[in-house]
Amino acid sequence: MTNLTSIRDEELTAFLDDELDPNRREAIEAALQIDPLLSRRLDSLRIPRDDIASAFDVLTTMAPETPELPQTESVKTRGSFLNLAAMAACLLIGGLAGSLFSSKSGQRDGWMDYVAAYQALYVNETLSTITQSETQGIKQLEQLGEVVGRDLNGARSVEGIDFKRAQLLGFEGKPLVQIAYLSPRGEPMALCIIRSKAATDSAIKTTRLEGMSSAHWTRRGFAFLLIGGDDDRFISEIAERVSSSI
Repeated sequence: MTNLTSIRDEELTAFLDDELDPNRREAIEAALQIDPLLSRRLDSLRIPRDDIASAFDVLTTMAPETPELPQTESVKTRGSFLNLAAMAACLLIGGLAGSLFSSKSGQRDGWMDYVAAYQALYVNETLSTITQSETQGIKQLEQLGEVVGRDLNGARSVEGIDFKRAQLLGFEGKPLVQIAYLSPRGEPMALCIIRSKAATDSAIKTTRLEGMSSAHWTRRGFAFLLIGGDDDRFISEIAERVSSSI
């Protein structure tokens, strides 16, 4: 008989993704027939696709308007640059959309490469002109927290970086949260969170992605990536603070 308490959330997630070996899948199916609590745990791990779409619509309506800037020559030039960056981002997202939601490359942590490519398009002005109230920021994180099933409120007050906004992305049909910050030097940074299939937690590791400093780790069924700037020591310190607050 299957020990019901030994069935981990990671196994239930793999069960939903049809990635368990036949014997283990059969054991969990049998357990679901006799344990209502296990069934409720399974239901709580299902990806709420309708809710994701609804949350995305809400977040879109909450997006702050871009402020009008003085039409000096330097601003015009910068505006043209930002327009080109926005167009490039649209092309990237459009070209990779199918991969983001249906890619089956099978490469471990392949989602981080997509995040890094997107983050490489950010410049200071992408985030520095964003202004929103504390209430708006809290609501964004609450909405996204409900989508992914994790409390994200601590992301607003990470010491050493300035919270700017949060948005919903996706990878292989799973919700991926991107939380954007500016460093004290004005460098765009992003914390990205997605459900992980890893059975155990992993320590924070630093690396370079698209030439940017980054740190990644897993905890309690989620994978985290913090990326931005070129200061490996700083990104490691901030990753430790994020890990202890979310």
